[in-house]
Amino acid sequence: MALKLSIVFALTCAVLIVCHVFSSFPYIGHDYSIAVNWANDYHFAWKHHGVFNIEFTPQRCLGVPVWANPIGANFSLFHVLSILMKDIYAIGTFLFLYVFLGYLGTMKFLSLFEIDQRWKYFLAAGWCLQGFILGHTYSGHLSFVTLSLWPFYCYLLLRKDSVPRGFLISVISFALLVAHDFYLGLTYLYVMFPLSFVLLLGMIKFNERELKFKQAILKLVSGLAVSAVIIMPKVLAVFSFTRNFPRESRFFEINFMSAMEYSIMNYIFPLTLNYKQMVGWWYGNWESTNFLYPGLFLIVIVFCSLRFRTYKKIAMSLCVLILTGAFIASGIYSELIFNIPVIKSFHVNPRWLAVLTLPFLFIGTSFIRQSQLNWKLSGLLMLLILANIQLGFSPEDMHLNYLYRRDYDEEKNMTNMCNEPVFGYSLELLPREVLTSERWADPRCYLTDKCESYLLPDDKVDDLLNYRLKAFED
Repeated sequence: MALKLSIVFALTCAVLIVCHVFSSFPYIGHDYSIAVNWANDYHFAWKHHGVFNIEFTPQRCLGVPVWANPIGANFSLFHVLSILMKDIYAIGTFLFLYVFLGYLGTMKFLSLFEIDQRWKYFLAAGWCLQGFILGHTYSGHLSFVTLSLWPFYCYLLLRKDSVPRGFLISVISFALLVAHDFYLGLTYLYVMFPLSFVLLLGMIKFNERELKFKQAILKLVSGLAVSAVIIMPKVLAVFSFTRNFPRESRFFEINFMSAMEYSIMNYIFPLTLNYKQMVGWWYGNWESTNFLYPGLFLIVIVFCSLRFRTYKKIAMSLCVLILTGAFIASGIYSELIFNIPVIKSFHVNPRWLAVLTLPFLFIGTSFIRQSQLNWKLSGLLMLLILANIQLGFSPEDMHLNYLYRRDYDEEKNMTNMCNEPVFGYSLELLPREVLTSERWADPRCYLTDKCESYLLPDDKVDDLLNYRLKAFED
């Protein structure tokens, strides 16, 4: 019975996410212009030439690397789905499967804690429908849906493996999943998840729960080491590509409390007031949703604390998380990380607040266990989440300005259709002055600083258009 209910809830969450993303179809999130083109490339190359993994594509920016691209989805579930079906169906199926599996994985994680089974259904739903996943899938940041599986990663690392074989299975499973997410394009996972997991361990230890701390850390380090070997070929290619296009970005200062206040008011109480002006939030709405899940827990915990005994350790844990969030959002450490390859270009600091999500999940779970709250209260939480989905997002505020074209022409390439983050947020690093819609860029020039011209020699144009990839290996 429990498994059947879990599957029903998982299907419901997956359907809600997919319907949410395509609620304004054919207009979809601005960054789906990238995912649609990746999917078209994989499908076209496989269908016409039997090529599974492509090195370059003329699809965007008149020719860019695919394998060497940090957000190139190579050897991933999305890659395989794109080969099997056309772009928009691959995207929808990918989102559905990840949220579905993420829900079941969250249920496994929650099985480590002694709380009412009925609460677990709603906690897992709250995790899969949290603001971070909703906002980023809505706006087109496809790889961020992998956050839904983070609790399952924690389950693999936290479960007690009494024999070497079980330890090995956990480490390898974790390593393969993390490597998959990297190949999907979530390069920052190697910073975000370890930080979140270590913070989670600290919360568990502080709240005096039984924990094999050393084994969990050993699993984490071992798993990351194994996955690092798996992703090394792409890492080296990414460094070759990005060193020629250094993005001189800096973290912006964002007030954590103002942003959380804005999220709570704008997405739980979506009235006509200008909450952005009231609290001083200035960043994109798809970023402000990062604060929704912590905000829900804070409301419930503060409300219930008025009726129940004081929970000192939970209150202290919340204070630590809020201070950590304020530090992350401040951006005062930007100079410290500016010389770190790849990571230095990640200047949208609200996204770093994903490291708080796992600790917040544990704190909420711990509070429910200690207070023995009636599980029916979870219905109120679910209504708040559903209200957020239905009322909290508008196409204008969320930049749903990409028009999906059913008659997509794989060989129609214009520079004004170029959306390539590696060239900067405004394509400031793209050599526009030498490119026209009639001339192709030489992909080799993106991988070396010894290139005399960005224009592709005429004798190579046919090779590029027909995905004859070996011609570009030199």
